[in-house]
Amino acid sequence: MANNPSIVNGPRLEVKEIKEYILPCPKCLKDMRITDIAVGAVIKCDDCQNITWRISYIPPWWAKTSRFVLSVLLAFILGLGSSLLATWLYEKYYKVGEVRSELNLPTATTKR
Repeated sequence: MANNPSIVNGPRLEVKEIKEYILPCPKCLKDMRITDIAVGAVIKCDDCQNITWRISYIPPWWAKTSRFVLSVLLAFILGLGSSLLATWLYEKYYKVGEVRSELNLPTATTKR
């Protein structure tokens, strides 16, 4: 890790993060280094002088609700699967004892 300088007299050092995006120009396809990509920011290519801007993106209604619909569908499938599993386990292990007692067959808990 690098040693940070200590300031004796003077203002404090502040660290500022600047994000840089490399995007292709839509006209000449050369890389443009962009630091401000706010909605409506005007961008000028240094090579071909093309001016473009970043428009706002509004996702369609189905893109907003797709995860909600998928989560409800998954919950339904898990509920159905657990109900079927519980029914199968009940019929396999619990109902067997009832059938044996109705037929007066010996079960594991009764003595002969």
